[in-house]
Amino acid sequence: MPETTEIRELTRKRGGVNHKLTNFVKHVVPIYNTFKINPSPDDEVIIELQNRLDKLEIIYNEFEEIQLEIESLSSDDVLEGHYKERDEFTDKYNKYYAITKKMLNAN
Repeated sequence: MPETTEIRELTRKRGGVNHKLTNFVKHVVPIYNTFKINPSPDDEVIIELQNRLDKLEIIYNEFEEIQLEIESLSSDDVLEGHYKERDEFTDKYNKYYAITKKMLNAN
């Protein structure tokens, strides 16, 4: 069954949310690499991490809302692909959420 315009728009929105998560990862990875060498980040870094983590939870909620709508509108023959998208996003989210919490809890 061909995608509807609504599913295409939602898929585009989901891509935007994925980009936000990727942007979060791009900022956290260098901080984490430094943290592994020196596990005492500056106060500014801690504040930045907490701010980014707060926004990350919002990003996750955005993804869930969009993803649920995509899944509810999709035909059975394409659902598996959407479930895979969910799994990949959730795995990445959980990994970098945990890394960020680890750095914050170390202080």
